[in-house]
Amino acid sequence: MANVVAMAGTGDDYNIETRNDNGVEVYSVLENDECNRDEAMAEILRLTGDPSYTQQPSLFRASDPLYQNNQGYHGTTTAYGWKCLYNYDNYFNYVFEGGQSAMWTGSGTCDKIILFENITVTSQTNAIAWPFSITASVSASSASWNSEAFTGTNIAGASYSNFKISSSGTLRVSFVDGADIYKGNIVYRPMATIYYGI
Repeated sequence: MANVVAMAGTGDDYNIETRNDNGVEVYSVLENDECNRDEAMAEILRLTGDPSYTQQPSLFRASDPLYQNNQGYHGTTTAYGWKCLYNYDNYFNYVFEGGQSAMWTGSGTCDKIILFENITVTSQTNAIAWPFSITASVSASSASWNSEAFTGTNIAGASYSNFKISSSGTLRVSFVDGADIYKGNIVYRPMATIYYGI
């Protein structure tokens, strides 16, 4: 399914493709003009619900102390991730929302982009539960998800909801949002790491 989005103030239309990928809502766009790629990536982040980019009223606020984001680079690529802890109870159950994006910033179009999400919990007696619709590799202390390959695009993103992490006592968890971005015989791996110690 394609969404055509007009960027405010530019007059440019971005044909953002949306699909379900192993239970995760994913987005991609081909933007050949290198000057417009940041805006196209921002539009994908708006679609993921990132409070830093969302203009409409949101459940989360970028000023919320339980909201975090980060960005990482590798060569001519960039990765961005955001997470928000939006619910927890007296039984040490924590629920997160989040999203990510990755972008080829070099000339032309990259060959393919594969997004990934890695979660590692270092607290005692923990468990990670992804929503049942997501196909992921999960153990008591780690979980991971990989997208299918995006081809014919320079920017890809994904949104996640209802990550549930159970921990006894202090929660210590890291999220790594990244991508393998292929161009010729080189594989770039930009990663953005977000850490919570609650």
